[in-house]
Amino acid sequence: MRRYETTFVIHPDLSEEDHQKIVQKALGAITQSGGEILQLQDWGVKKLAYKIKKQTRGHYIFVDYAAKPEAVREVERLLRIDDNVLRFLTVLVDDEVDVEEAKMQLSQASRREVEEEEARALETEGAHEVEVDEEEGEKEESEQ
Repeated sequence: MRRYETTFVIHPDLSEEDHQKIVQKALGAITQSGGEILQLQDWGVKKLAYKIKKQTRGHYIFVDYAAKPEAVREVERLLRIDDNVLRFLTVLVDDEVDVEEAKMQLSQASRREVEEEEARALETEGAHEVEVDEEEGEKEESEQ
C-alpha cells in the first residue's frame, strides 16, 4: 500500500449532517478497498485565497491514509462529482508504508504537540503570575 494525503474544501454553508456525509463517503471509499485511515483532521472554515464557485470561504478537511491507487481514484471521483466540494488535492507521500508504524509515529507526534502546548500554557501562566506579583509590589510601594 501507498501513503497519501488528501485535502478537500467543502462549501462552508452546509449543515453538519451534509458535511459528515461527504466526509464519510470519502472515508468509505478508502476503507472499502482495504485502505487504512491514519489521520483525519477537520481544519474548519477558513478564508480562501481567491473565489471558488463564488465562495470566499471553505471548510477544510485533511485525510492521511494508506491505500491502493484504485482507492485514490475512487475518492477523487466521488469528490469531483459532488457539487458541494469546491476543491481537492491528493499527494503521494510514500510508495511503501507500514500502517502500524505510521500510526505509532502519528500518535507520538500528537503526544509531543500536546506536551508542547501544555508547556507553553505553563510558561504564559507563570509569566502572568510574575506580572501580577510585580503589579502588587508596585501597589504596595505606592501606598507607603
